[in-house]
Amino acid sequence: MTELGGVSTVAYFVSPHGFGHAARAAAVMAALRRRCPGIALHVFTTVPRWFFDDSVDGPLTYHPERTDVGFVQRDPFVEDLPATIAALTEFWDGLDSTAAELAATLRRLEVELVVCDVSPLGLAAADRAGLPGVLVENFTWDWIYRGYVDEEPRLAEFVRRNEEILARVHRRIQAEPVCGPAEEAVQVAPVSREPRASRGAVRRAVGLADDDSRPLVLLTMGGLGWRGKRGETVPTDAFFVTLGGADSIRREPSRLALPDRSPIYPPDLVAAADLVVAKLGYSTVAECYRAGARLAFLERPRFPESDVLATFCRDRLGGVSLNPAVVSDGDRDGGDWLADLPALLSRPAPEPGKTTGAEEIARLLAESLG
Repeated sequence: MTELGGVSTVAYFVSPHGFGHAARAAAVMAALRRRCPGIALHVFTTVPRWFFDDSVDGPLTYHPERTDVGFVQRDPFVEDLPATIAALTEFWDGLDSTAAELAATLRRLEVELVVCDVSPLGLAAADRAGLPGVLVENFTWDWIYRGYVDEEPRLAEFVRRNEEILARVHRRIQAEPVCGPAEEAVQVAPVSREPRASRGAVRRAVGLADDDSRPLVLLTMGGLGWRGKRGETVPTDAFFVTLGGADSIRREPSRLALPDRSPIYPPDLVAAADLVVAKLGYSTVAECYRAGARLAFLERPRFPESDVLATFCRDRLGGVSLNPAVVSDGDRDGGDWLADLPALLSRPAPEPGKTTGAEEIARLLAESLG
């Protein structure tokens, strides 16, 4: 298997903090599989197995393992810091023993390369097993936690612990948009899963007839479901697809609600949409970049990554920021974004990205062991 420097077995540790890390990891694994069809992939995470089965062609072995904490969320926009400290304390107190057990597993599986999307556990296990550990990221948790230390000083300990593990990384690859550029890292283009279906096929799949010219608007909260305001009525001169959060497929004359495991591949929905309205997250941004999709986004007020993603969206995608209160029934007035829909749809669409960083990363992983 010369395409991967002789590597036949790869372990991938994926942070379960949202679906963005899983989407990026799946894109890289798919690129690895295209480069080397016979490669054996072992995935360690608590992200549901179906996510990888739906995104990566060919077999993979799934290991349900809590590989990371990230943050405990009160809702898609607000972190619960006390609960996060409790979860981090439990996770890190057991990290050494868990890493030792996983190192034995990696040796038994004859793994030759360990790739981690943010997960510190995978890097620790690789180090214990004497295997090269490659970090793929656009942020690391030490960088994120520093933004909360003034509010929650106990996070400083987890900044330090993450830094110690990062110091033992064999290779570091950063995917645009990068939050904390590192001198030793190689930077690549945004990493996204590739669309598979044509725009026409996707429109028919959501229920739009060939002679139905209504614009398609995709609403997504990154797997958490689009809540909307009570009593919100969508206009009939557009067709809305909400991705994630529904228990089952629900059809209405101007709306289609899809469950987390969508029967329509999410990158295809992004590529077919005339407008994507989404919580700001890495995978959505990368998929909009790849497809050249219009984007109106909801920022996460406290999360440090949000500013970096928002700047990228404005500068590279011509994206527009919406007040997160548009999906809240709280006291804040988010305005009526639906009244602005014609203006959002009339904005120029960005040029599609010419490449995806997944192929670049597959090549770099081959070099890691060449």
